[in-house]
Amino acid sequence: MKRYLATALSLIMMLSLFAGCGISDLSLVSGTGTGDVRTDIIIGTTSDVVSPDPHKQNDTASGKVLHMLYDTLIVMNGDGEFEPCLAESWENTSDTEYVFHLREGVKFHNGTEMKASDVKFSIERCMQSAKTAQATDSVDYVEVIDDYTVKIVTKYPFAPFYSTVASSTKVSILPEEYVKECDAKSETAFQEAPVGTGPMMYDSWAPNNYFKVVRNDNYWAGEPVTTSVTIRVIPEATSLTIALETGEVDIVESIQAVDIRRVKDNPDLKWLEQVQGSVTYLGMNYAKEPYNNTNLRKAIAYGINRQSIIDVILEGNGQILNSVFPPMMPGYDDSIEGYDYDIEKAKHYMAEAGYPDGGLSLEIATSGDERNRIAQLIQSDLSKVGIDISIELLEWGAYLEYVGGTDHEMFILGWSNAYEPDGNMFDTFHKDRPSTTNRSNFRNDEISAKIEKARQELDWTKREKMYKELQQLIMAEPVWIPLFAKTAVIGMNRGLEGVEFEPITQFTYVNAYVNE
Repeated sequence: MKRYLATALSLIMMLSLFAGCGISDLSLVSGTGTGDVRTDIIIGTTSDVVSPDPHKQNDTASGKVLHMLYDTLIVMNGDGEFEPCLAESWENTSDTEYVFHLREGVKFHNGTEMKASDVKFSIERCMQSAKTAQATDSVDYVEVIDDYTVKIVTKYPFAPFYSTVASSTKVSILPEEYVKECDAKSETAFQEAPVGTGPMMYDSWAPNNYFKVVRNDNYWAGEPVTTSVTIRVIPEATSLTIALETGEVDIVESIQAVDIRRVKDNPDLKWLEQVQGSVTYLGMNYAKEPYNNTNLRKAIAYGINRQSIIDVILEGNGQILNSVFPPMMPGYDDSIEGYDYDIEKAKHYMAEAGYPDGGLSLEIATSGDERNRIAQLIQSDLSKVGIDISIELLEWGAYLEYVGGTDHEMFILGWSNAYEPDGNMFDTFHKDRPSTTNRSNFRNDEISAKIEKARQELDWTKREKMYKELQQLIMAEPVWIPLFAKTAVIGMNRGLEGVEFEPITQFTYVNAYVNE
């Protein structure tokens, strides 16, 4: 399921670790310790971590550090197969019962041994958090069999169970006693000194500046190559590119379109193109008028020139989407007609919505330079059909808070998930999902029932038909206006090696190094 794309320079990247659960090989790094190889890696990004606590976040930026600090029971490899991680083996004893046999001797960063009780605690804590409960909503209960055996029982047959356990950092395993000690001190004590079993350990965090992790020398799967990873926050995209050019950062995971040519032409850099497993979309808040008006939503959809967004903002590095699934998603329906740019249709639906002469004032909230520019193009497009758009530009954390409630209007976001259709359906469109994932506050009994049926169907052939029907129904509303699937250009220091890439941009850095 994971697809790796070659660069124009035919770069061969070493994929040496699967989601933190693999054995590193220091012999891969010629000259380690001699001065010609650097193992302190700096990542440049525009968005800060919201929280290093797996159960107090629901964002991609936090996922970068969670991926390094914690492990899950199992992981998914590059072929979409499940492999051992904290669990050495497992069995599905019935349609609703899963028994995991844990590795013995795995230590948390504070030196305590991981036990089945920690697994039970972690999953139950995930279930109780408003920001992460959706990852474990299918779980009925968790039972400790013995110190190294744990049973997870679901409420019903749940088709995405293994992919959820393998792919979601929300089901990372935490040390029960340490977390309880932290929680007794304050609500934020654990995120100020997080502890997991992962290949990297927490070092320091200066919000809106940097987040740093250091190597876990006692990692159960073998000592990582990388000694530290620092995530540098540089909000302005061009400044981020300059930091890459000057060597202040080693990698930028998505170069803004206007800087792509200069990165590709720079002999000190190398690059990789990759279709991202995410959907960038314009969302609308059903809980707030006039967005409960179907004709208005269609007018907005027909009034947006999505190809212009791709041409002008992305400089051609993307493709129009007519589905809420990215193209690589199993079950993706490429037969949906969608909403082509059509001013006359937009004006027709404006009249049907009760605004024949326009005169409507609406808001788009967003964060970041690129999405702000997208909002500006949408603002220009919709002015032609009589809609006056104001743009609310917010810092990333404040933005997520704002669009996680019910007071916002329209918003631009992305949803990353390349592997499991339920992740692009249940979390975002089911009536019972909180506003932190169902940001459109979309509540539809019929569609919710169909989503529930699909996630309980164990026969993939039947599930696939269900998901194609759901895509058609959601686009008929439309709940989202999918804008594009982006082809990201990843810019790197020419000497950077050992990074594992994947479509949803949670790259693995723990075996990375720079030849200098």
